[in-house]
Amino acid sequence: MSWTAFHFSCRFLSRKLLDGLELNPALDLLSKNYSNYHSSGVSNNPIYKEITSEAKQSKQQELLSIYGNLKLDWDASSVTKLTNIRNYLFLIFGVFLLMSGIYKAYVLTTFRDIFSLMDAPLNVQLESFTTYWVISLLLMTTVSVVILRFSSIIKQINGISTTFSSSAISRLLISKKIINQIFRVEALIYAPLDKNINQFSASDNEFVKQLRSDNMNVTKELQILIDSRYSLLTIIINARLKKILFFLTLIVVGAIFNFIYSLYTPIFSIGTII
Repeated sequence: MSWTAFHFSCRFLSRKLLDGLELNPALDLLSKNYSNYHSSGVSNNPIYKEITSEAKQSKQQELLSIYGNLKLDWDASSVTKLTNIRNYLFLIFGVFLLMSGIYKAYVLTTFRDIFSLMDAPLNVQLESFTTYWVISLLLMTTVSVVILRFSSIIKQINGISTTFSSSAISRLLISKKIINQIFRVEALIYAPLDKNINQFSASDNEFVKQLRSDNMNVTKELQILIDSRYSLLTIIINARLKKILFFLTLIVVGAIFNFIYSLYTPIFSIGTII
């Protein structure tokens, strides 16, 4: 579902209800005149369902006005910049896998034959190369899978239309701090509906009630807080992703060093024997 389509639908319906039209005729007009904007994804949005199931039309109009003017999509551009680094590391990983695979299949075998013909003890680095190579591949593959899963979780956050599903895998990959911040954002998004969706809902629901009681601009105040919480979410996600990428970088650098060392050490050993 597109948040843009959701906001447009809310603004249109709010305008029609304000003009005195009832919800069902307004929905018919929306589907007829703006079918491209009013997709099935909008109709299936839980927030949208809550609003349209509200009994009082005045309450419907208020909620539609609030959600029509809120910006609920998350700007993850700064996180995307880190994914470019991730892609670069994956490229290096791919090159390493190709080169080391060729080395293991052809060059390593040749070195073993040469040492055997010269009746010389096998170089220690040659003996341990396969072990280090397998360990490096396992570590790089594991961290790569972690990063890809982490990226999919970020996409899930960026496309929030329902509450975030905190699975065992997501709790393992991303910190509790990140999960709690996601919940804080969601609690604020659902606060105008006065719904308790997580442990942070009660205080945010009371906050919105107080805004209404004091005749404050609910949309404006909510937007400021939502933007603030999204900004903090971006910061802590970036911090977590940097740690994972740093760990992958260390593994890649270590694997490349071992590969180069394994490539040149036997050559020097053969030269010494000759």
